[in-house]
Amino acid sequence: MAESVAVLLITIFTISTFTIVSAVEDKCAACYAVADELEQGLSNEKPKNNLDMRDRLNSKGQREGKVIDYRVSELRVVELLDGLCEKMQEYTLQKMDSTTSWWVKTDYYLSDGSSIFKRDIILLWKVTGGN
Repeated sequence: MAESVAVLLITIFTISTFTIVSAVEDKCAACYAVADELEQGLSNEKPKNNLDMRDRLNSKGQREGKVIDYRVSELRVVELLDGLCEKMQEYTLQKMDSTTSWWVKTDYYLSDGSSIFKRDIILLWKVTGGN
């Protein structure tokens, strides 16, 4: 009786461990996909001028305020993140076998999001157990 309980506990622990590890790997791969989209956004970005935040005149008639470099501005972050959620809807986790999953970006999907056509799939990430 004690042996069967021990075997049952070991089996449950093993299954739950593999499930947790798989979920963590999937989340890590999703972070890589988000980072890839942000990197693409940065590379496709057109150079922009500095942000002139000077708005009022001082007693000498000169404008006061800051001039902010666009590369370190909050506006740049907002523009990069704008539409990121819609871009991430194009990704799907493709299970290849019991130990391998691939994050892929699809070119075609229905506008209602109910199903994804797996045509012209672009391989982005390969996630394997333990790596």
